[in-house]
Amino acid sequence: MHQKLSGGRLRELDSASGGSWGGTQVDKHFVAMLAECLGANTMRTFQKECLQDVFDLLKEFETTKRTITPETTGKVKIRLPASLHEIHRQSFDEEMTKTQLRQQFMSTMRSSQYGENFTVKGDRLRVEADFLRRMFDYSIDKLIEKVSEILQKPEVGNLQTILVVGGFSECALVQHSMKTRLPGVSKIIFPPEAGLAVLKGAVLFGHNPQIIASRIARFTYGLKSMVDFDESKHNRKYKVVKNGIEKCSNIFHAYVHKGDSVECGMTITEKHKTSEETSRGGYMRVEMYLSTEVDPLYVTDPSCCALGQLEFRMPDDSSSAFETSLIFGDTEIMLKVRHLHTGKSFAKFFSFM
Repeated sequence: MHQKLSGGRLRELDSASGGSWGGTQVDKHFVAMLAECLGANTMRTFQKECLQDVFDLLKEFETTKRTITPETTGKVKIRLPASLHEIHRQSFDEEMTKTQLRQQFMSTMRSSQYGENFTVKGDRLRVEADFLRRMFDYSIDKLIEKVSEILQKPEVGNLQTILVVGGFSECALVQHSMKTRLPGVSKIIFPPEAGLAVLKGAVLFGHNPQIIASRIARFTYGLKSMVDFDESKHNRKYKVVKNGIEKCSNIFHAYVHKGDSVECGMTITEKHKTSEETSRGGYMRVEMYLSTEVDPLYVTDPSCCALGQLEFRMPDDSSSAFETSLIFGDTEIMLKVRHLHTGKSFAKFFSFM
């Protein structure tokens, strides 16, 4: 969800979310139906040995997905590759004429649990429109559920327009559901060539990355740290003693929390000082982590994941002070370390996921 700013720039109001509910999920339902009818071994062999025919079948089904409408009645035709018939015949280990092959194929399809929903004539599978529409139910229901959930958020405010893009949005069933099941939305736009909109947007973004003024952090980002040990809140297994002082290791020191608005170019800097014994002329390591939780305590929590580390050499003089900075770019985070005494810097880039 974005807010359009002056000059055409965009401010993200809610981070990208969702699940596997697009057109490929409908493809999986279709392939699973064929596997149920013809046998899992037949479909595995077909997918392994006849890749070009698999692509042709999915391309044929893609055309069907874009042409079926809520008003479509009768049977919808889908061409099946000849190789699928042949692989099915091999499972019977006997020679058959073309007529016998078609009859056996049709008999197998008709005897399945879905048999009443289709017929086979020649190389065409004729599927009842109502049965085919049910293959879309899971994806469309999840899509509507997610959009409805987002519309309930307080930051939605006076949302005026929903722009629907991607190949699945060219399906008439998706368009009908979006228009009829999302009350209160004044304008839903399905642009021409919606399937190419994402690609075109990526090209435009490549030419003008500054078009995104700010993003919502999908994760909490921070560095592995060490603090004074507090018996009341820290786990004793992380307690270590440094120069006679009890410390707690593996602390997740957050710089940006999940859900925070992050401006493009925003920099967060903190200063650090290590003991002379552990740093002078030696190497230091700064480790960066992300977490799916808003406020994780340890980098070892199940919600945490290591993004990477930056190693740098400390100066040979007595000054061990340095600063760390997280610089948020368009799609990257730069971790920068600078010696405060010498001014020497080290940097590494990570993906801003």
